[in-house]
Amino acid sequence: MKKTSLSLFVTILFVFFVFNAKSQYLMDFETETDSSLLFLNQLSNPGGTEWQIGQLNKGEMQGAYSQINVIVTDTIDFYGINDTVFFEVRQRHYSGFDWGNNGGIHGYYWVESDSLNDFGRIEVSLDNKQSWINILEDTLYESSFYWTSDKPVLTGRSKGWNYFGVALNKLGDFFSIPEFVYYRFSFISDSIPDSLGGLAFDYMFFEHVWEGIDERGGSWNLNIFPNPTSSTIRISSNQLFSSGANEKIYVYSSLGEQIMNVDFQTELDVSSLGPGMYVVKILDDDGRTYFGRFVKE
Repeated sequence: MKKTSLSLFVTILFVFFVFNAKSQYLMDFETETDSSLLFLNQLSNPGGTEWQIGQLNKGEMQGAYSQINVIVTDTIDFYGINDTVFFEVRQRHYSGFDWGNNGGIHGYYWVESDSLNDFGRIEVSLDNKQSWINILEDTLYESSFYWTSDKPVLTGRSKGWNYFGVALNKLGDFFSIPEFVYYRFSFISDSIPDSLGGLAFDYMFFEHVWEGIDERGGSWNLNIFPNPTSSTIRISSNQLFSSGANEKIYVYSSLGEQIMNVDFQTELDVSSLGPGMYVVKILDDDGRTYFGRFVKE
């Protein structure tokens, strides 16, 4: 029997901080929602599958990535047939999505579906939901997408939580972007019934980097890998190292707090850091600033 929707619980951790112009917030789905930012259960088939927030405990899909709750295509029942169900996240932007101003999403997903026939989709709208760009399949704007992970495969069986991350930049060259940017996460099923769990997301970061990129060439151009990491990161950048930098490395938390300040090195031990997203900052000999970001598992 189909149950009513659960009460919505979600953490929207507004980590608004000015760190050379960066803001971000985290959704880990643990405390009460801000309904102005998260919009659930936009349905093509009312009464069918719904996005719900709660514990993950069905079929192969067991347990949250972060704490207790996730957002999933029904917390108890397997997903239905002939459904297109999505939730949206609204993010305020501060200038552009032109060069030096970009947005991004990072998080974890778990999928259990009939391969290819039932699948997920991630989209972004930069014109008040008049049109949507499929971040996973678009070819027109794909040069504006920088993946910090393998591109997520939202069909078949992931057999556990997988990380995904993408930065969106220079889209202001194509759109006159309004006050808010919207992200949409969908799950689509066909007419064949399957006893499968569907799609779940957890520990999702939404960020926007604006202004403050040094006019002399500073930018988000540090390559950091592996990403995510559980122990160490390696840092590289052709532009940085060709300038002969030999300065300090600064690591900041998502709250803008400086966590580390160490001599320059290409490999950095971050095993002592707690789970979350971090920003790396390096200042070169010419006074230019370089940034990168990584997720600590």
